[in-house]
Amino acid sequence: MIVSISSTMVAFRLLEDRGLISGPAGRIAIAVALVQDLIVVAFIVAVPMVGGDSENLVEEIPIAAVTVTAILAGVWIVGSFPVPRVLSSVARCRARG
Repeated sequence: MIVSISSTMVAFRLLEDRGLISGPAGRIAIAVALVQDLIVVAFIVAVPMVGGDSENLVEEIPIAAVTVTAILAGVWIVGSFPVPRVLSSVARCRARG
């Protein structure tokens, strides 16, 4: 099992506190950090396949590619639709209370 703490949120918070998040440097820094986080997902799926006792690597690579694609698509779908709705509901509730 892999457990890690991403520096993306730390960097985001620091840039936000300094008012640099909306500038070009802040946007580029966050974009690079997010791309790195997404690439880590591919490596997490690929490492056991390459380092394990795989007898047929040619069959496992497409399965790993589909797995990574499904994970990233799931993250994108959840982050695009339900999460913004929930967060806006929470923001409306806190504004009233």
